[in-house]
Amino acid sequence: MPSTTSRRRSRSVYEDEDGTPSPTSESAKRRRHGRRRQTVEDDVDEENSDVNEPRDESLTQTNGSSSFPVNDTPNQDGEHDVEEYHPGAIVRVMVEDFVTYEHAEFLPGPNLNMVIGPNGTGKSSLVCAICLGLGFHPKNLGRAGHVGEFVKHGKDYAIIEVELQANSNQRTNPIVRVQISREDNGRKWWLNGRESTQKAVQGLTKEMRIQIDNLCQFLPQDKVAEFAGLTPIDLLHETLRAAAPEKMIEEQTQLKTWHQEYKKLKSNVDASSETLKQLESRQQAQQADVDRLKEREAITERIEEWKKTRICASYEVVRVAHRTVKSKVKEATTRLRRLERASGPALEAISSKEDYRTKIELVVKDREKRLKDAEARSAEGVAEIESQGNAITQKRR
Repeated sequence: MPSTTSRRRSRSVYEDEDGTPSPTSESAKRRRHGRRRQTVEDDVDEENSDVNEPRDESLTQTNGSSSFPVNDTPNQDGEHDVEEYHPGAIVRVMVEDFVTYEHAEFLPGPNLNMVIGPNGTGKSSLVCAICLGLGFHPKNLGRAGHVGEFVKHGKDYAIIEVELQANSNQRTNPIVRVQISREDNGRKWWLNGRESTQKAVQGLTKEMRIQIDNLCQFLPQDKVAEFAGLTPIDLLHETLRAAAPEKMIEEQTQLKTWHQEYKKLKSNVDASSETLKQLESRQQAQQADVDRLKEREAITERIEEWKKTRICASYEVVRVAHRTVKSKVKEATTRLRRLERASGPALEAISSKEDYRTKIELVVKDREKRLKDAEARSAEGVAEIESQGNAITQKRR
């Protein structure tokens, strides 16, 4: 937390065995704190006077007002160092009926603070009070799971009040007050003397960058093993949360997002490369089949070409044979014509005889037809005569 980081000067708070702060160091701090109370503005008192909060007499004596101005603790020369505390630093912690304490008030210095005492005197109780008083969950302590378990045995309520160093834009130091109920494990909140909510308190701590849930800023003893188990990446992230400005944290978050996207893209590239290798392996395994298929296709094309070549060759053979036959026909025609010219007269006689023969054949055919017709008429006449003869014979009878 900001109040426990190293500063230019350091102070110490010691506890006795009974858990109460030692008189020497505590009395000096109370005197300094008493001087601070005297500088409270009147309007702050008027603002808080209408708060209907039941306050014990012991609390009223300890905290006469509900808000304090910026600390001006005297330095070594007796002068007041304004803004000696860093904004968000713990200026005061008051507890009542909390764990081992009936009533105690702690005034941490602006630098390193040490609480020393035997076991069971309430050193860790102060740490728990800071955690619960600033609105955080008990799980950040690694101890009890319910806030009611922090109420002192035999009491019904516990009170925690934490005063923080104000920012430059705040007139007075913010004071967070919480009342813890044992019965219902509930917490009731006040902020600067006015009743408030845990969400508002958490908003204040977030504004002042108080990170109880950050082990690099707040490390209870029960969380040491968890801190030791943090990875370097987790340590870097928590360190940035504790020390770096918001812009750097946003840039680191953006960088993580980009890195995750890069890892996702790289994973996709690796998967695609692996798929490509598998496909290439399958392609190589199927290359032999592809080569055989291509060879078969080449052979099929060659066969088709050979078929076409065979047709061409057959055509050429037929064409040559045709030419030969045509040449022979031409030669025979020429010889025929020569023979016809040589045997022209004989052929003419033969031709005239052929013509005469044709004519005779026509006359013979005509006469044969006439003969057949005459024979047919004769047969009809004979049949008629026989019929007449038969008729005469019958009449004679």
